Amino acid sequence: MLREYNIYRSESPEVRGLIREAFFLLMRYRAATLFIKFKYLTRSLKHSGREEKPSRVNSQSRRMAGQVGDMVARVGRHTPWKSPCLAQVLAVQHMLAARSIPGVFYLGVRKDKAPQPGTPEMGAHAWIKCGNEIINGADRHEAYTVVSSWSWR
Repeated sequence: MLREYNIYRSESPEVRGLIREAFFLLMRYRAATLFIKFKYLTRSLKHSGREEKPSRVNSQSRRMAGQVGDMVARVGRHTPWKSPCLAQVLAVQHMLAARSIPGVFYLGVRKDKAPQPGTPEMGAHAWIKCGNEIINGADRHEAYTVVSSWSWR
């Protein structure tokens, strides 16, 4: 914990602000995913039952979106609670919307052909795209079939 604090202190004020914002949003959305129905979490977003094409974004917005996605993933690895992909994607979406950067949030499922004993047969994963780039949740997303997507402008 001390190591993380020393790293935090060595960052610029802008990066420390992003870290704080990511930390508190991850806390908020982790609690929300445990206690609030999913439809209420996404009610402010435009829902599409299929894979939606992401909007074009300029290079400055894409760079900021990448920074936000990386920061949320980085902070998510050090929270004292679990920060699964859904909580991370909701935090990234919140941060991008606050900066007027459009994107698309995808929810996918996969069915294991031979699941391990004691594990569910089905898995789910969430990821987020800004432009044509996946900025959070890119790991293993190819193994999932998109069942729904949500966008914002």
